[in-house]
Amino acid sequence: MNTRQAELLFRLLADKEIEMSEWMEHYRISERTLRNDIQTLEGLLSRENRIFLRDGKIRAEFPEESRKAISEMISSSDFYRYRLSNEERILVSCLMLLCSSTYRTAGDLAEILSVSWNTVVNEIPQMKEWLGTHGLTLESRNKFGLRVEGEETAIRRAISDIASDGGEKSRMFSMLVRQMLYQKEVGRIVERAVLTYEKAYQMELSDASFQKIVLDILILFKRVQESHYVTYEECWKEGWIWAAAEGILETVRRQAGMAELPEDEVFYLAQSLKMRIPIQKGLLEKREQDDLEMMAVSFACSVCMDCEMETQISNETLAYLVRHIAEMMGRSKEGEQIAENLYQAKLEQVYPRIFQAVKNHRYLLEKVIAKPLSRDETAYLVMNFAVAMEELTMLPVKTLLVCSTGKYTALLIKVKLKRHFNLNIIESVPAHSVRESRIHEAELVLSTVPLEIAEKPVVRISPLLEEKDILQIHEQIEKVYRRRFEEGVKREARGSELAAPSLTELMSATRIRLDADAATWEEAIREAGDLLVQDGMAEPRYIDKMIQNISRFGPYIVFVPGVAVAHAGWNDGSWNLAVSLVRLRTPVAFGHEKNDPVQWVFCVGTAEGNEHVAALFQLMKIITDNQIRQQMEDIQKPEELLELFRKNE
Repeated sequence: MNTRQAELLFRLLADKEIEMSEWMEHYRISERTLRNDIQTLEGLLSRENRIFLRDGKIRAEFPEESRKAISEMISSSDFYRYRLSNEERILVSCLMLLCSSTYRTAGDLAEILSVSWNTVVNEIPQMKEWLGTHGLTLESRNKFGLRVEGEETAIRRAISDIASDGGEKSRMFSMLVRQMLYQKEVGRIVERAVLTYEKAYQMELSDASFQKIVLDILILFKRVQESHYVTYEECWKEGWIWAAAEGILETVRRQAGMAELPEDEVFYLAQSLKMRIPIQKGLLEKREQDDLEMMAVSFACSVCMDCEMETQISNETLAYLVRHIAEMMGRSKEGEQIAENLYQAKLEQVYPRIFQAVKNHRYLLEKVIAKPLSRDETAYLVMNFAVAMEELTMLPVKTLLVCSTGKYTALLIKVKLKRHFNLNIIESVPAHSVRESRIHEAELVLSTVPLEIAEKPVVRISPLLEEKDILQIHEQIEKVYRRRFEEGVKREARGSELAAPSLTELMSATRIRLDADAATWEEAIREAGDLLVQDGMAEPRYIDKMIQNISRFGPYIVFVPGVAVAHAGWNDGSWNLAVSLVRLRTPVAFGHEKNDPVQWVFCVGTAEGNEHVAALFQLMKIITDNQIRQQMEDIQKPEELLELFRKNE
């Protein structure tokens, strides 16, 4: 039984159907070789065990009384039949030591791994190095052997990493490692319990996160059965995460007939859930969330502007971005990582503009979390902005096709268009019938003849649809998507009863000062902040906090040339949602390498909830409009500025 045959038997023993095509592609074998492998396995098994091919799938029938014998047959010489690489052997050796409550000799490890005693001894320094990366030490005592020392949480993390790492090496290695860790029956109980509570609490786990949570729980029970417990000085016992962890463990404990668990073990699983579930729940403390959210706003605005998305994306989508960025920052500060390996080599190729924008502005987040963003965290940010960008391309573009040479030419054009674009051809007409057509419904007009239609975008195309035609159509489709979103945002702002207050509702003439004097950026912030204080919207300490944030994190509030938008958390002395504005007589430098000097200083008084986020986005969309900015320069009275903003909301 070779490695390929052993893995096939492992998979079939787990009651899994295997796609023939995928299996043959994975091992690059022919169907004849696959049938020979099955014949070899059937020769090793007793008659009541059957393996067969049906409907393109590999299936097996193993009576329950035979399963244990088959498992023992595989595991009795597993490491002999499957040759481990040096790296894999180090991991398996560490795993055996981690799972042992007593000392293990080099001879013990050598016998199990089917290698020489010298091989194990020579690899001890590598074992020590790997364990050291997990905060663990390898103790060696004469006449006793080897034993791992360290905190129980670190030991469990190390065991989990080995089991997870197996999937990146080979499926056979992964299955061998997992077989050492848990029994199949307990694994099924744990999987059912996690599935139940995933649905109950809407965790929306990916496959990778689900498997890691199952593994965490199996390791937990294995360690507890061997009397190894975690201990915490303090643990919280509230919220849905605690309830989910408590429910899962109680379900598994009861169904597997195990003893009750201490509360520290529930807390351990709750911490694991917090790390594994997607970044979608409110896991941070409210004050911390608000502080991180302020930086996330500046980051989101900066990236959107670089990608020219700031006027197309809805407030709801931008709020989604801010929430997820803040959650990721909170996790990163706590040392937690994105559960899945999100980084993909082609991500930068697919979304180069977003990728570059995230890289350009990630320093804003890195200042807060006090460390560089990982590849996975960077990729997570890119993917979230990609979600926002893809909203621009959801529905087919309503298109009028104008073709002067007949219906068969029009049919050919339709087929070619379908191959390249997501279009809804609402009608195909000759040029003389355009005015009597459904042109009023169209968002785009494609024509084989010259047309002059002022109210609709028109692309002149060849009946054979040449490459230059395709490029022009792409360009016009992007413009259609942008117009859709601009109109959608306006409709949302007009029609929603729950819409956040408009920018001009948050401002007043008493909170606008034109041509103020300030020698430094600190004085400029105080000038604008004082308008909020004088109007009863904030305390003086709110101004101090805004200045403190800029001193600590840099000029992150200057994300538009010549404009600063200062803000702090709602619990830093802000009483109400409000906006003030100062136009400086002489611009001052905030220290931004591209957007200095600053002439316009906005201060946003925040409030509990997320209405201030919507206000910041409304402000962003106004100040990034070059035409509005030009008109702002000529304003002479606060009332005129308010009217300008009101017209452009």
